[in-house]
Amino acid sequence: MPASSAPSRIVPTSRRRIAEPPEPSLGRAGCGLPLAQIRAESYRGGESQGGYMGHSTAILRLSFLLFLMLDSCRLGVFSNSRVTLITVTPANPTIIVGATQQFLAHVTHKDGTTIQTTAVTWSTSNPAAASINSSGAARGVNTGTAAIVATLESVSGSTVLTVTASTPHTVSVTGGPGKLEVAFPGNAQHFVYVANPLEDVISVYRLGARASEDQAIHDVSVSPGRGPVWMAVHPLGKFLYVVNRTSENISAFSIDAATGRLQPVVGSPFECGNKPWAIAVDAVGESLEVTHFGSPEVTRYRVDPSAGALTLLQP
Repeated sequence: MPASSAPSRIVPTSRRRIAEPPEPSLGRAGCGLPLAQIRAESYRGGESQGGYMGHSTAILRLSFLLFLMLDSCRLGVFSNSRVTLITVTPANPTIIVGATQQFLAHVTHKDGTTIQTTAVTWSTSNPAAASINSSGAARGVNTGTAAIVATLESVSGSTVLTVTASTPHTVSVTGGPGKLEVAFPGNAQHFVYVANPLEDVISVYRLGARASEDQAIHDVSVSPGRGPVWMAVHPLGKFLYVVNRTSENISAFSIDAATGRLQPVVGSPFECGNKPWAIAVDAVGESLEVTHFGSPEVTRYRVDPSAGALTLLQP
C-alpha cells in the first residue's frame, strides 16, 4: 500500500479500543485453537483481547470470544506445549518516582505459538527502586534501575525499568509489540502505531481527548519488507523500528512528534538474520537488539542518533 494513502478505518468505541491484527504463528497448540495473538489492547484500561483492524463489530466480538476460550484453557496449553522464550514489553521504559508502568509477558512455546499475558510470576531485582505486583504493574519507589522479570515454567524474560526523580524527556510507551501507544511529553500528543502483517503496513492513529476525536493519520508500507510484527520505539520518540518476520529484516522510520507521521530511514530495511523474533532499543537509545526464534543468538546494532540508521555490531 502506498505510504501516502490515508486509511478510512478506525474503531470508534467508547472503550477507546483500536484493534490489532493477529501476529503470525508458527503452529497450533492447546485446545485446538490457533494461538496467533487474537487480541486487541485497551491502552486506557490495560486489557488484552483480539481482533482485526477495520473488521466489523461482529468479528471483533467473535475474536473476543475466542480469546476467552483460549484463556479458559491456558493452563492446559502451558502444560502441553513447553515454554521456550519469554519477552517482556515495553522494553527499557523510564518513569518517575511514584509513577506506574504496566508490563506484558509474551510467552513463546516450542511450536512457535505466542500468548500475550500477565499471568506469570513477576519479580524485581531491586525492590528499593521499583516494586511490581502479581499483575505486572510496576511502581517507581526511588531513583535507580531494576530488572523486571517474568517467569513461567522455569523460563524467564526481563527488561530494565529506570526510575528518575523528575519527568524524563523520554516518551511514554504502553501496549504490546504489535500495537504501541506513544505519548510525547513535550506536546501532549498521543499516537497509536499498529503493525499489520496481512497488508505489510504500519497504521498510525492520533488519540483525541474523547473517542470521537480519534483520527486515522496514514498507513506506511514496510516494502520491500514483509510481515511486520514486533515494533520498538526509540526512548526519545525519534524513531520506530519493526521486525519483518517474513522477509527477515528490520524496517526503520523517523517519527514526526507533532503529527505522528512516519518517514522511512535511509537504508531501511536492514538485514537481521534468520527467524527474527523480538526487537528492543536500550534505555538511552544507543543500541538495538534482535532475538531469534529457537536460538540463543542476539543480533545487535548501533543506532545513529541523528538519522536512525542501524549499523551491525560484531559479536
